[in-house]
Amino acid sequence: MSEGDSNLQKLLDGEFDAEQIASDPVLSSLAERIYGVTIEPITPTKGSQSPGQMTAEVTEVAPPTSLLVEVVEGQASPSAPTAPGIPNLPPVVEPQSRKKKSSLLFKLSGLGFLIGLLNMGGVLGMAFGSVCKPVAGYNVCPGDGANRINWLDIHNITNGQGWSEVYPFGIPDYALIVGCIIMMLLTRPKK
Repeated sequence: MSEGDSNLQKLLDGEFDAEQIASDPVLSSLAERIYGVTIEPITPTKGSQSPGQMTAEVTEVAPPTSLLVEVVEGQASPSAPTAPGIPNLPPVVEPQSRKKKSSLLFKLSGLGFLIGLLNMGGVLGMAFGSVCKPVAGYNVCPGDGANRINWLDIHNITNGQGWSEVYPFGIPDYALIVGCIIMMLLTRPKK
């Protein structure tokens, strides 16, 4: 058992008298917290504040009311002085690349929207139908009525797997249209 634990046990058992508790600040604090009894107030003193030395007078620097700011109406406030030798910085100009990038994305999303609409109407099948060659088992080229490109099988537009009938529309067609509309709204030119 350490010395601190043994002192605490002795304090709880009541083995210390009032002078011993008052001489130890830790025991005094514990006694006050545990029993609610203040033995003696502890007043720590610094070595520089010994009774033989005189203390300097404390003087107030300024009354608290003089620290307020006075507002004078009708006069403009003086401008801030400029530091000599520091050059003025040029105004910040927004780079044109962001505007061009936004404009390019807007145009690309508009082009995607137009291509999606043309594909849903079967116009792309009429324009690119000549690349489709019938393969055994996939005889649904644009000449046979399949005028819409399957976006998930666009790599197969040279055979019948890349084409389908104009109706019904598929999820990729709707996703292209809605995605391009959202992209156009997000990248529209700002005024």
